[in-house]
Amino acid sequence: MVVLQNKKTKTFRAFIIIGLIIGILLIILLLQSTNIFSSINIAVTSLQAFLFGIVFSGIMSPMLKGFENLLAKKLSTPENPRRELIRGIGVALTLAVTLFIIIGVIVIVIPQVGVTFEKIIPSFRGMVNGFNSWIQGFSDSEIWTERVYPFIQEITTNISKWVMNNMGAGTDIFNAVTSGIMSAVNVLFNMIIGLILSVYLLLSKEKLFAQIEKLCMALFKKKWGAYIMDIIDEGARIFSGFFGAKILEAILMGVLCFVGMMIIRLPYATLVSVLVGIANIIPFFGPYIGTILGAALIVLVDPWQALYYIIFMIALVQFDGNIMGPKILGHSTGLSPMWVIVSILLFGGTLGIVGTFIGVPVFAWIYYVVKKIAENSLVKQELPTSTDEYEEMRAEEQARKEQMQDARERTKAEK
Repeated sequence: MVVLQNKKTKTFRAFIIIGLIIGILLIILLLQSTNIFSSINIAVTSLQAFLFGIVFSGIMSPMLKGFENLLAKKLSTPENPRRELIRGIGVALTLAVTLFIIIGVIVIVIPQVGVTFEKIIPSFRGMVNGFNSWIQGFSDSEIWTERVYPFIQEITTNISKWVMNNMGAGTDIFNAVTSGIMSAVNVLFNMIIGLILSVYLLLSKEKLFAQIEKLCMALFKKKWGAYIMDIIDEGARIFSGFFGAKILEAILMGVLCFVGMMIIRLPYATLVSVLVGIANIIPFFGPYIGTILGAALIVLVDPWQALYYIIFMIALVQFDGNIMGPKILGHSTGLSPMWVIVSILLFGGTLGIVGTFIGVPVFAWIYYVVKKIAENSLVKQELPTSTDEYEEMRAEEQARKEQMQDARERTKAEK
C-alpha cells in the first residue's frame, strides 16, 4: 500500500513539474507576443542555432555510423572496444568530409556564378537593345502619338505625385533590404554555431539519450518511461533517416542533372546542377524550384535550350519521384504525399525557411505518436489496427447502403 502511494506521489510530482515548466514557457512566449504563431516563431528564432545543430547532427549521423563500423574492424578488440577513440576519430572524419563538401560546393559555385554573369550580361544587353529598337519603331506610329504616349504620360505624372507624397518609401525599402541582409548574416552565423554544436551532440549522443532515459524513469513509472523513450528513439530515427536520405538523394539528383545536361549540351551545367541538388533538399517543392531557377538562367542564353532543359528536368523529376526517391527514402517518414505537402505549408508558413526543412520529420514524428496512441486504444478495445481493414469495412458498409437504397427505389417504383 505504501509502495502504491509512493508511485502515485512520484507521478503526481512529475506532472506538477512538467506543468510548471510548460506554464512558465508559455507565459514567457505570450509576454513577447499575443499571437501564438509569433510566439512559436520567437522561440524557434531564439533556438535557431541549437535547431541547426540538431539538423546537422542528424545529417552527419549516418556518415558517422559508417565510419565507426569501418574503424571498429581495425581498432577494436573484444578485450578493448576503444569506443571513445573510435567515436572521436569518426566525428573528426565526418566533420572533415562535411566541410570538404561545403567548401567544394562553394569553390565550384562562386567561379561559375562569375562566368554566368559574364555570359548573361551581353545577352541581357542584346535583349535590351532589341527591345529599345522595337520601342523606337513603335514610337513612330500614330497609335503611339495619339493613344499610348498620353496614357504613359498620365501614369508617369501620377507616379511622380505618389513619390512626392510618400518620400519615406525609399527609407522603408532601404530598411527592408538592410533587414534582409542582417537576417541572412544571422542565419549564417547560427548555422556555423549549429555546426559546432552538432560536433558536441555527436560526441555525446549516447550519454545524452541515457540522461533523457534516466529522467523519464525518475519522473514516470517504468512502463510510461519506456513508452516515452520509444517515442524519443523513433523521433531520432525519423530525423536521422530523413535528413541522411534527403542529402543522398540531393547529391544523386545533382550528379544526374549534370550528366544529362552535358549529354544534351546545355549551358551552365555545373551551376544549374548544384542549384538543383541544393533545392532538392526541400521536400516535394524542391525539384520544381530547382527546375525554375535553372530555366531562368538558360532562357537568357537560348529559349529553345531552356525548353529542352525543362523537358529533361520533367523526366528526371518523375524518375526521382517514382523510382529513385522511394528507394532512397524508403519508409523514413511514413507520410503520404498529401501529409508531406500539409507539413511543408504548415511549418513553412509559421516558422519560415527552418520550418520548410524540419516540417516533414516533425510532422512524421507527431503522426507516429498519434498513430501509436490510437493503435494502443484500439488494441484495448479488441478492434483491428490495420487501416486496410477499416477501408474494407467502409467499402462493405457503403455497398450495403447502396443495396438498401436500390431496394427502396424498386419498392417505390412497384407501388
